[in-house]
Amino acid sequence: MALSEPDQDTAGKPAQSSVDRVIDVLETLAAAQPNGQTVSELSRDTDISRPSLYRTLTALERRGWAVRQDQSWMVGPSLAGLSEPAPRSANLIERTRPALVRLWEEYGETVNLGIPSRDEVLYLDILESVRGLRTGSQVGSRDPMHATALGKIFLAARPSSEVRRLLGNAELPRLTPRTIVTLAPLMRELAEVSERGWAIDDEESELGVRCVAAPVRDRDGRTVAAISLSAPTVRFDEDSLPEVAAAVRSEAAALVL
Repeated sequence: MALSEPDQDTAGKPAQSSVDRVIDVLETLAAAQPNGQTVSELSRDTDISRPSLYRTLTALERRGWAVRQDQSWMVGPSLAGLSEPAPRSANLIERTRPALVRLWEEYGETVNLGIPSRDEVLYLDILESVRGLRTGSQVGSRDPMHATALGKIFLAARPSSEVRRLLGNAELPRLTPRTIVTLAPLMRELAEVSERGWAIDDEESELGVRCVAAPVRDRDGRTVAAISLSAPTVRFDEDSLPEVAAAVRSEAAALVL
């Protein structure tokens, strides 16, 4: 995030610097958790003009330090992750681990827990399949949202306008020939994800691998994490997709954080 020299106000006096604006906005958003604030409320409480606020919030959103939910802004996952990351992650893993174990025992395939972080998927917990041919990422690794089932869950939870700003109109990175790389078809798929309650990565991040994911929500209904099951397509075919998707969705829906 670029920081500029202090602006000049209309009276010729140094106005609030970019650093001051950022700190004031973040402190105000943190104090307003968990409901957040509208731009009007932020402008009132920080005495920052709406144009300056929009510029500041846009920069914070790019870095994941602030997110917009409908008309309100709140602290984003990147900033939340800087404050007390170990206890937060440990608690989330502890709460969701039984669901992952049940899926792992039932299907014998790799199951994952992920959260949104800096506009990517961050893997917090992974139970790998014990089969010789298996899939799996590493705990702490990251994947792009547009090409993963976990990521599509997080994108589908955001307002369409926010997704469009985040991804833009440029072609998205192509990881396989099946990766969705343009915005229009991705937006259509995200609408389907919202309607049915689960997402699929159909060989979009790695050829020969299929994955389904479902959202984990907090008590206010916000998507804070997601769990997924991934397996080679030779074992996870289209016929078994409805059953596996229903199981993952059921386990995720039973979790309230």
